[in-house]
Order: sequence, then structure tokens, then C-alpha cells
Amino acid sequence: MIKFYVWYYHSLPLLVHMAGFNALISVVMFISFEYCWFVFPSTNFSSTLLVFIHLLLLVKLFCAKWPANGQKKNKIQ
Repeated sequence: MIKFYVWYYHSLPLLVHMAGFNALISVVMFISFEYCWFVFPSTNFSSTLLVFIHLLLLVKLFCAKWPANGQKKNKIQ
């Protein structure tokens, strides 16, 4: 469990950034993630909140605009 959380915790900033959330929503998401992970024993609210946040992140990542293959944002010539 701890190994997963360590990997997961360090991946969240990149996932939230790539999803395109603004700064305020990003901070609220991180606080919500921390709350959900550190409630013991888990409650219906913490579990539901964690699932909702993951769904929101997944939908935003799925709908995010990605650069086309072979194109770089800042191409230096």
C-alpha cells in the first residue's frame, strides 16, 4: 500500500498539470487527495470523494488537447 502511494503521490502533480486545471482547483484537489488517503478507517464520504476526483481527473486528461505527433511546442532552430 505504501509503495503505491509513494509512486502515486509523485505522479499527481504531472497528471493535474497535464489535465489543465487552474491553480486553485489543483490545490483543492491535492488537499482532497490527502484527506481521502489519510482517513482511517475509510468512510463513505472519503471513498466517494476519491472516486469522484479520479473520475474528474481522468475525464480532463481524456479531453485535454495534446500536441500532434512529431510536433514540439518550443522548437529551437
